[in-house]
Amino acid sequence: TNATYVNNATVTLVEMDFGELIGDTAKLAQMSKIKTMDEAKKALQDLKGFKIDIGPEINIEFTGK
Repeated sequence: TNATYVNNATVTLVEMDFGELIGDTAKLAQMSKIKTMDEAKKALQDLKGFKIDIGPEINIEFTGK
């Protein structure tokens, strides 16, 4: 896979801890002004409790056991 968040056979596409998200009011205010994907990537990269893979395309190859 080319996904950002991979742990063994688990791929995380989106994970949010809403407590962390609403606890950082400055970051929340910054996020409300996002207009582009580049702005979103920058705003979300260091947000605690938040993981999202916003690449243009995510590939996952499955193999049999």
